[in-house]
Amino acid sequence: MIDEMGIFRTTVELAPLHDHAKREQLRDVMVDTGSESTWVARPLLEKLGVKPTRSERFETAEGRILERERWSGHWPLPSRQLQAYV
Repeated sequence: MIDEMGIFRTTVELAPLHDHAKREQLRDVMVDTGSESTWVARPLLEKLGVKPTRSERFETAEGRILERERWSGHWPLPSRQLQAYV
């Protein structure tokens, strides 16, 4: 159970699904516990060899529609392994 909702900063690692040993550490990452998506810079995903898996549309708070590629990455955590779209 999550005791508190909100935003915090932490260090995380990201790895491609096809090579969990090829990891990149990201420092001072903002985490929003209420967010449905994770945003990672395209150059980092390309450096890791992660490929886009699909396209998705998002509506901004201002009502603009953005289309972005979705990528699937592996987030190694100390207590478990997590796969998520980025």
